[in-house]
Amino acid sequence: MTSVSERANTVAVEMRHLTWWTTTRQTDEWGPDLAFIRLPESAGFTRQLRASKSFYNLTLDPKNRMEEALDSSGFMAFVGYVAEQITDAPPESGFPDVRRIQGYAFLTGPEKYHVQNGFDYVDVGCNRVLCPTMPKSFGGVSGGGLWRFDVLRDVHEKAGQERLGKSYLAGVVFLQIAIDTYTPTVRGHGARSIYGVCLPAIKAWLKSSNSSAK
Repeated sequence: MTSVSERANTVAVEMRHLTWWTTTRQTDEWGPDLAFIRLPESAGFTRQLRASKSFYNLTLDPKNRMEEALDSSGFMAFVGYVAEQITDAPPESGFPDVRRIQGYAFLTGPEKYHVQNGFDYVDVGCNRVLCPTMPKSFGGVSGGGLWRFDVLRDVHEKAGQERLGKSYLAGVVFLQIAIDTYTPTVRGHGARSIYGVCLPAIKAWLKSSNSSAK
């Protein structure tokens, strides 16, 4: 199930209707830990999602997007739903039991870049001293996007008139490190893993799946 509205709702599909592609996990530290779920067109499931949400097209100019995502300029943010912030809510919209999830975008920057077994990784840092409201754990954020973006302001504009420039999917987070310290780290697969390794493998898997279904 997933949430596609600010009000209580449910959009669900049975597991038996799903197919997926995954990497083969080798270690907890380096994974690789990536997956692609093929959503079914049946029963109007994807139509319901498209009616409320937009999707990022991985196949659109992947080489340029990978280069932009690997650029060292700009800012980064990882996004997701923190498990410890999931709360029970009063009945709403005909649902007797409601759970409210809270999405976050954590602004950060890359601290370390690694390459292991053909996959690349980006470590992004956090600081509990500068941000005391930071969650105790980033559990639940795994699978969330790691984005690189620019913040723009013309020379004649004043502070506070900044605007968001282009944004690129730069990775997928999957691991929290040193979570009990003042400077926890979140690790994500990087842009080369997404666009250079997984995208071609997913395309081949889809082609094979479509051929088998005929």
